[in-house]
Amino acid sequence: MNVRHLSWLASVVVPLIATGAAQLLIGLLPHENIPLIYLAAVILMAVRASPGPAMVAALFSFLLYIFFFTEPRYTLLIVHKEELLTAALMLLIAALTGRLAAQLSDQVSGLRSRERYILAQLNLSQRLATLITAPEIARALQEAAVSVTPQITILVKDNGDFLQIGEPMQRDDLRLRAARDLMADRFSESPGSPDRTLIPMGDGRDILGVVICPSPSDDDHALIEVMVRLASLSLTRIRLVADLQAERFDKEREVLRSSLLSSVSHDLRTPLASVLGSASSLREFHESLTPVQRQELLDAIIDETDRLNRYIQNLLDMTRIGNGTLKAERDWASVEDIVAAAVRRIRPRLRDRRVEISVPGEMPLLFVQAAFIEQALFNLLDNSVKFSADGTSIRITACSTPISVRISVTDEGQGIPENEREKVFKMFHRAFIKGDNSEGSGLGLAIARGMVQAHDGTLTAEPGPAGVGTTMVIDLPGQPTRYEGAGNAENSRH
Repeated sequence: MNVRHLSWLASVVVPLIATGAAQLLIGLLPHENIPLIYLAAVILMAVRASPGPAMVAALFSFLLYIFFFTEPRYTLLIVHKEELLTAALMLLIAALTGRLAAQLSDQVSGLRSRERYILAQLNLSQRLATLITAPEIARALQEAAVSVTPQITILVKDNGDFLQIGEPMQRDDLRLRAARDLMADRFSESPGSPDRTLIPMGDGRDILGVVICPSPSDDDHALIEVMVRLASLSLTRIRLVADLQAERFDKEREVLRSSLLSSVSHDLRTPLASVLGSASSLREFHESLTPVQRQELLDAIIDETDRLNRYIQNLLDMTRIGNGTLKAERDWASVEDIVAAAVRRIRPRLRDRRVEISVPGEMPLLFVQAAFIEQALFNLLDNSVKFSADGTSIRITACSTPISVRISVTDEGQGIPENEREKVFKMFHRAFIKGDNSEGSGLGLAIARGMVQAHDGTLTAEPGPAGVGTTMVIDLPGQPTRYEGAGNAENSRH
């Protein structure tokens, strides 16, 4: 039995209950107050039911009142004309109260519908704000719209194909074909069928999806259209973000290309010119040169060739890092061995500089590709050599915590300005340091950080002790294993 049938049944039952209550209270209340009991029953029916059952309840209450409580009793004969006024009053109150109650009920129902719509829109907009792909947005829209109409299907473009979300539909379904045609821009306006609605979903330039749903009521259709507009705004957002990222990538690529060309033109031509000049001098003036002069020219050729080799290696490493192909083939290695190998490589470039090494005898083994960490450490040492004067010291220290191993390289140069300490790790960037005439491509620190990050580590620049020089800090994930190998290298000098 539905609510409507219950209302009509109540229009009979409630007056009967009022009659029973009046029979119980007839000895306690004056006879003039008996109609108030029926009036309360009529008002209750008018508030809780529609005007029709309320009018029936009013008429039935009047008849019961005449039958049981007026003279002559147990008949429907009306002797006193004022009883007609009682009947008219009951009917009038039932009509007015029922009308007001119906209006109030409609208003409450409308407010509840608006609240449901607003909450649905708010929840959907909050969820859409975190999504970054078209399929995710379509899925969120489908899950929100299913509360309005369960049978909903969304067709969305995904990597050049059509992704179907929601109620399954056969590939040869005419509605699905119409949706695909709409997405292919074969229709000037939304097609549909008497029982189905197709609502396009786009980003202002293209139709990226179509919502297929049963033809809903006007209010539900308005809610679905609002949801579709919210989803379309999110599609516009991700399209704009993608365009901005592509534009930024193009600009960065152009800057990188220009920097690379500038760097190559300078850093390759300079050593090549030096090698060519020294070799030409040896060939043309070999007989007139003293042994010392010939040795100096040979040393210059070797130094410039080594410099050229380092630069080419940096370019190769930069390419591997940029392409994401730098993968560490890890194995166990000791900090001491890595530090010693890097120092051996940098020694020919030290001149009068001193290298002080402080590595505790028992350090955790590193699960790394030793060649990468050695190259990163070499680049840091090479950077310290470039930016520190002859006769100064370069300190290499190592320590460990339960979760990491730290290797630090400290020089006594001019230091890096605070606003440049992060920028120096960008490719081709060189910090502006007063009086700096050192040569370099601006790749060494970027490559060092890339190699450290390939091992889930970090590389940062910090000011040196007492604000003198720079400290480059490598933090690598530590292991619980201790290494007892080459002995204590603490406070050794090279």
